[in-house]
Amino acid sequence: MKRLQKIISNITIDGQGPFDVYALDDFDFCENLKFDDPQGIYAFAYHYIENGRHMFIMYYLGKTTEYDQRFYHHHKEEPLKTVNPNCVLIYACNKPMMDKQEVEWIRLWQPPYNKQHNS
Repeated sequence: MKRLQKIISNITIDGQGPFDVYALDDFDFCENLKFDDPQGIYAFAYHYIENGRHMFIMYYLGKTTEYDQRFYHHHKEEPLKTVNPNCVLIYACNKPMMDKQEVEWIRLWQPPYNKQHNS
């Protein structure tokens, strides 16, 4: 099981979070990943710095109760490879909070690979 390098801890984005941000260096979807928190919301994104601020382009948001099994051949693997996200954001939370928060953030950021809640 692979551990990704944490590059930012406890960052808020548009007043939301806090998120931990992990680099996706040499990441392929054939590996299971291990994070400190066993469950929560994750987002594949592109991170860059503009005028000294951390910026993120969100591509896909999801939720899981088992990170160590979620990424192996992820159902969004092929489209995500085309946009080449450079990080994954992790928001630790319990299952009841997960459902509500995921929908709220999909509506807020409108990631292109989340069709069901974008509007």
